[in-house]
Amino acid sequence: MSFQLEKLFKDGKEVFYERGSIIYRKGDKIIDDAIFYIKEGLVTLRMYKKNGEKIKIYRQRGELFGIEETVILGERIIDAVAEENTIVYIWNKSDFFINTSINWELSLYAIKSLSSYLRILNSEFLDQKSFTL
Repeated sequence: MSFQLEKLFKDGKEVFYERGSIIYRKGDKIIDDAIFYIKEGLVTLRMYKKNGEKIKIYRQRGELFGIEETVILGERIIDAVAEENTIVYIWNKSDFFINTSINWELSLYAIKSLSSYLRILNSEFLDQKSFTL
């Protein structure tokens, strides 16, 4: 990521999560804390198939999460958990959308993050007809 983008994310609210802390849960409404950028640490995104099997998607330093549900839905469809002590910058939905509309580099970064997430889910559900939201 370029220095310019790193600086842009620092405009968000900086929050520290201890290892094992729940960042958000499935069903939480997306109001202010919408998009997360990991400054330091490791986050696991957890989703459950209809058969109860857990899918874990790991996000690490320099990656975004939360964008998937924010863009598509109004509530969380997965759990996000700090796997180690983690520092994130949090953006609210409208600030993120405004900044992506005026900064092509941020828009491209968001698209890459979203497509990476969708590729992982696609490979997990390739043999499945559906999953639980």
